[in-house]
Amino acid sequence: MQKEKTYYENLIENSILFTQTISPDSILYQRALLKLIENVYGYLNTVSEKNKYYSVEIVETVKECVRNYRCENGTFLHYFNYCLKKKKTRVIAETTISENTKGMHVPRKDRFIIEKYIKFIVAKNRTYEVNQEIVSLIAKATNISENFVRECLCNYRNSHSFISTESLYDDKSLWEYLIITDSSAESMENVAAVKEILFYLNEFFNTRQPRQKPLLSRMITAKISMVISDYHELLCFAKHLDFFDCDTFDHFLKTNTVPCAKEIAQQFHVSEQSISRTYRIFSQNAYRYITEKQQTTK
Repeated sequence: MQKEKTYYENLIENSILFTQTISPDSILYQRALLKLIENVYGYLNTVSEKNKYYSVEIVETVKECVRNYRCENGTFLHYFNYCLKKKKTRVIAETTISENTKGMHVPRKDRFIIEKYIKFIVAKNRTYEVNQEIVSLIAKATNISENFVRECLCNYRNSHSFISTESLYDDKSLWEYLIITDSSAESMENVAAVKEILFYLNEFFNTRQPRQKPLLSRMITAKISMVISDYHELLCFAKHLDFFDCDTFDHFLKTNTVPCAKEIAQQFHVSEQSISRTYRIFSQNAYRYITEKQQTTK
């Protein structure tokens, strides 16, 4: 199996799509692309049989990666595996939403309303009751009619977004603020909101003790690298913020990987438990800080 995997890896990395300059409109390019897709399928079959359930996503990801890949940033397979993982995660999330909402599609506007509702009840330590006070607050914050807000909350309050309030204070929740759900041009409407979050995150970062900032800087940059790397405007904005660590981000561009807590702990000669605890506390407090800032500016 390992020999077969290595065989396909060599075929993929040595594709003429990466070793020669070929016009995308040529027949040679189309043939090479089809061959690359075939080899990627072979490679993925040696990794996991579950990949056969993502045939459409695999083809789409190969085409997207070929268009955007730059040899100087590392191997094609590193880039492809990273992009496919994001796409598969999105598919799983959409499937989960569909199952939890009894097959009903949740529009982007609806999700936005639900997120506002969650932030409010967590900040105010409220229950999940849909009352007039909550409906009015969300309607005012989102500039959407109260009737539509109430309908959305009632229809989707049992979806996966409402499973647990405790999870909203963990590390994952902080970085879910920054997730852009798809790579289409439509998703760029979220750029302004993400910039605001990064700005508040930077404000909170600057309130930390000087001795904590270097390790927090690397941890934060590791977390946001995969989110902002595909968006030039966000990347340029983040690079001018105090928490951004250029070395960590450059490492991500070259290898498509980010350092884990253990690796960062070794760099600073501290224990993994210590850095994880410091970062967990920072994430929880940063989440609260950002939420409060967003509410006071609405």
